[in-house]
Amino acid sequence: MGIRLQIKCIVTLMILLSSGYPVFAKTSDTPQLLINAESLKEKLQLSEVVIVDVRRLADYESGHLENAVSIPIETLFSSGSRRDLVITLNEARNIFSNAGIDQQTEVIIYDNGSFIDAARAFWVLELYGLKRLMLLDGGFPSWVKRNYLVTKIAPVVKPKQFIPTVVPGRLSTKLTVQMAVNQSNATIIDARPAIEYTGKKIKFSRGGHIPNAINIPAVSNYKINEGETRLWNDERLNHLYSSIDQDKNVIVYCNKGKESALSYFVLRKLGFNVSAYDGSWYEWGNDPNLPIVNDE
Repeated sequence: MGIRLQIKCIVTLMILLSSGYPVFAKTSDTPQLLINAESLKEKLQLSEVVIVDVRRLADYESGHLENAVSIPIETLFSSGSRRDLVITLNEARNIFSNAGIDQQTEVIIYDNGSFIDAARAFWVLELYGLKRLMLLDGGFPSWVKRNYLVTKIAPVVKPKQFIPTVVPGRLSTKLTVQMAVNQSNATIIDARPAIEYTGKKIKFSRGGHIPNAINIPAVSNYKINEGETRLWNDERLNHLYSSIDQDKNVIVYCNKGKESALSYFVLRKLGFNVSAYDGSWYEWGNDPNLPIVNDE
C-alpha cells in the first residue's frame, strides 16, 4: 500500500476511535448493483455510461462491448513491491481519469463471467469514492450468448478528472483486523475454500485462518447454469449470510483480495456494512507475529 494511503487510513482510524464512533462507516443504502444483459442493452440506448472491461487485453482486443474501455484487472493492483495490494491514490487517479471516469460517472463493469475480477474492480472504485456502480450479471459470456453487438474497435476516450478519496468504511488493514478479532460488533469472513481455512492446504508460510473468522467460501455466492455464472437470488444469499447480524461491521478476506471481493460485492448488495482486508491471508499468514487458528 502507498505511504500516503497508509497514513490517511491510520489517521482516519485514530479520529474515529478517539471520537467513540465505530471503525467502519455505516452503509444503510442498498442501491441496484447488478444489471443483466437485457437491461444493459436498453440502458445504453437511454443514458450515458462508461463500460469497463476488466478482462485481459488480448481478450478485449478479440471482441468487447461497444464503447467499452479496457482496464485489465492486473492494473488495479499496486505496481510497487507488494503487488497483492490495491493501487495507490496516484495510480487510481491516472487509470480512471484516462478511462473517462470522474466522481459523477456511472460505471458498469464486466469480466469473463466469473464475477471475481469485476467484483475486485467494483471494490477498488468504491474504495476511491465512486458511487454509481454496477456489475453485468454473467459478464461477457452473457452478452455474447444473446447475440448482442460485439466489436473490436476501441473507443476514443475523452479523459476526465478523477479525484480519488479513500472511503474508510471500505478498507481494512492489518491494524483494523487485529482490533476486530476481539470486537463483539465485528464479523470476519474468510472467503477461501474450507481446505485452506482449516490449514489442511497451505499456500503461504502458514496455514489456517484469522482467529474468530468464519468460513463462507466465495464460490458459495454463485451457480453455473448452461455455461453462465450467475449469483444466487437474494433469498438464498440472505440465507447464506443469515448467521451474521446486519448491524455488525463485516470484514472479508481471501488470499490476495480477489475471491473476497465477490463476497464484498454480495454483502454490499444485501445491505451489510462491509470492508475488504487488502493484505488478506498473504499478509496475515506470512507474518509470524500475528495469531492464527488451524486444525493441527
